[in-house]
Amino acid sequence: MKLLSALAGLCAPVFAVSSAHTLWSQRAYGAGGASIKWTDSVVLSTGRVVACATEYGAKSTLLLQAWEPDGTVAWVYRFPDAGDQYYEKAAVLATDGSNVFAVGTRSASPTSDDDEVFALKLNSFGLLLQTEQFGANPYGYDEVVCGAAITAFGELFVTGYSKPAIVTTHEGWVAKLDNTFRYDELTPLNYETRVTPGKPFPLPDGRVLVPSEGDLVGGFSYRTRLSRINSLGVEDAAYQVANTTGTVQPVARTSAGQIFFLVQDGGGFRVSKLTPDLALLGTTVVNDHFYNRGSILWSDAAQALYVCSDRYTEDLLDMRKYTVNGQLVWSDTPANVTNHLGDYMLKADRFGNPVVVSNEIRDNGNVNFVAWCWDSRGLRQWKNAFTNTETSDDIPSSFTLDDKLRLIAVGRAENPADPHNDYKGAIWRTSQFFHRTPDNLTMRLGYAVAGSLADLAEPDGVSQTLGNDSMVFGLTSAIVADYETNFPIEIVDPATTSLEVRLDMSCNASSGYVALMMYDWTVNTWRFVWDGTLSNLPNTQVANISSPQRYVRPGSRQVRTRIITAPLRRPLVPFRVFVDSVEVRSDT
Repeated sequence: MKLLSALAGLCAPVFAVSSAHTLWSQRAYGAGGASIKWTDSVVLSTGRVVACATEYGAKSTLLLQAWEPDGTVAWVYRFPDAGDQYYEKAAVLATDGSNVFAVGTRSASPTSDDDEVFALKLNSFGLLLQTEQFGANPYGYDEVVCGAAITAFGELFVTGYSKPAIVTTHEGWVAKLDNTFRYDELTPLNYETRVTPGKPFPLPDGRVLVPSEGDLVGGFSYRTRLSRINSLGVEDAAYQVANTTGTVQPVARTSAGQIFFLVQDGGGFRVSKLTPDLALLGTTVVNDHFYNRGSILWSDAAQALYVCSDRYTEDLLDMRKYTVNGQLVWSDTPANVTNHLGDYMLKADRFGNPVVVSNEIRDNGNVNFVAWCWDSRGLRQWKNAFTNTETSDDIPSSFTLDDKLRLIAVGRAENPADPHNDYKGAIWRTSQFFHRTPDNLTMRLGYAVAGSLADLAEPDGVSQTLGNDSMVFGLTSAIVADYETNFPIEIVDPATTSLEVRLDMSCNASSGYVALMMYDWTVNTWRFVWDGTLSNLPNTQVANISSPQRYVRPGSRQVRTRIITAPLRRPLVPFRVFVDSVEVRSDT
């Protein structure tokens, strides 16, 4: 037991972040060298990713482009054709899984005050199915589109506002296209002289929640409002907060129907928890620093509310996890992260882990695209930072996570020294690393029997739980130590999926034996997949697993790994192996 106590004292958590792997990236100008500015993206049930952009040339055009998972361009669609006399600008996309809905504005000239809204419906092959056009205001005002969403009943809700030539007021609105794609209803949002709505949030019953901010001319009095709009265009419930700082913030919802609404208030944020009818249940205050923009996300898988915001005076990202009752579980603040050039984007993977996409500041002052992922305990699972050139800013505008846990981001690359420089469309796609070290690692001590390291005779069945992310094995005599851990992982297609186990470790002796075993669920036994010796230098050992499906537990996506260590010298000398991290990776 003295040995166990000594080992427990030696073990200290080591924090390590995996690096996500960039599968492919693309940069391209539009037709004839035109500039491209991507604005939104969606992922279809087929795995194709569709993005929309404004393509600048003699006339601005809406550009839609789809990619296969491997980066191959599936199709390209431009609206309208070359003979059109209008100027089109892309805004937002929505999808029902099979079809793509693109919403934007068009006008007779780039300086006219008659922008109207258009909507397109295309199938997954890029074939145009339907179009619709409407002007929300009859007085020739410019229309600005803010968001769009499809309900469970196939109705398309669009939010925006009408802007006169001399901007003193503008009226927010919610428009609806029914499931035949016919312009049907318009709901004005005019509770203040100037109202700006956000993206509609669809509810299971066909209604939508619409966040908005309203202010008096001059911006001295702000109100933030959350409206519930039914299929008839009627606001049948609302929650409103006065004296806010006037920034539209996002909405989240639990499967039980409770609503979370992020509100910017003074120097920070607060989250209002509401009933399905938008009655206030309670408030969680997040206000210890000055924040600029934020996002919230409810994860049913994790049963948690994630709040992402920026401490923009410190260039810190502030990521927090709360319970459904507003209790803080953990917080983390990666440095050198900024959203000065765009909003934070927050989504969850299928395990309920939060993923954030934004910008990271480089040493030369430029910014690049960056993505972070945390696990349920607040440990950073992986990070991906992508840089185009040392003189460009890579700015993401949208991202998606497909069903194979791959991240796809679209944005633009621009020269910050020349704000009028042509935009260059940029698309990034990354795989996700699965670094699922458990909360506690259990080390078992045993004796080697007849020199066979696979046979462990555990003395008195003793075991000791050590640390979080690091193991230190201290061995004397003929004792062999091993530890075992589980990793949730996804094998989507066994024929094309590769499985890789990476071990980062070092040894204080001149030589020692280390073996990696994985559990074969097809025959219910442990198999050696890698073994060898370690010097006293840090080592990274990688095992590429063939037939990975045999190592994934059916129905649970569980992968079990075991590491066994032992001294090689005779007579036996004290021997320690430091296992800094174990990483299981899957790319498809």
